[in-house]
Amino acid sequence: MVFGHACARPFSLRRGLIFSRFRVYFLTEPVFKKEEIVLSTAAERVTHVFAPVYDERSAVLVLGTMPSPASRAQGFYYSHPQNRFWPVMAALFGEPRPQTPEEKTNFVLRHRIALWDTLAAGDIAGAGDASIRKPEPNDLSRIFETASIRAVFTTGAAAHGFYQKYQAAKYPVPEFCLPSTSPRKRENFSRRADRKLSKNKEISIKTASEKT
Repeated sequence: MVFGHACARPFSLRRGLIFSRFRVYFLTEPVFKKEEIVLSTAAERVTHVFAPVYDERSAVLVLGTMPSPASRAQGFYYSHPQNRFWPVMAALFGEPRPQTPEEKTNFVLRHRIALWDTLAAGDIAGAGDASIRKPEPNDLSRIFETASIRAVFTTGAAAHGFYQKYQAAKYPVPEFCLPSTSPRKRENFSRRADRKLSKNKEISIKTASEKT
């Protein structure tokens, strides 16, 4: 029989021996299974709640996968404080970084950029795109029917994969996969994005949006 209170983290054998002087014993193996301990990463059904940002002047469409928990809490795209999207956009256009949802909306519309995501819903654990199951794609037709989109940029491999699977065949415009801006990737997005964008200046976010 094991006495004492249960813990999510198993005690070491050494600590068990110390407690044995008081005739209290602890198991040296974990009391709970791994799935029971990591409850916070369990998948949940997430439905996209943000409207797309665009108008009839939009020329470039930037697509992510799904809003992260931080973005959903803030009520706007790429809102995790460590996400690289807004710092990179500000540097690309030589402007101060927009801070509020209103400033971010004005920023992208002023530069003829549309924002949305590839998925309308999916089962996802936290902010991990790789964990997405049962995806439901967004219908992008409202954007393409309103604006003359010249190019699509997907932010990360997951967004690129979903776009190619569900949407690319419907819209005959170039699509380019940028490095993910998510802080989970732990990569220098600025350098990789600069290299990716400069490979074809005719279709970079900046030049595509500025074409008349």
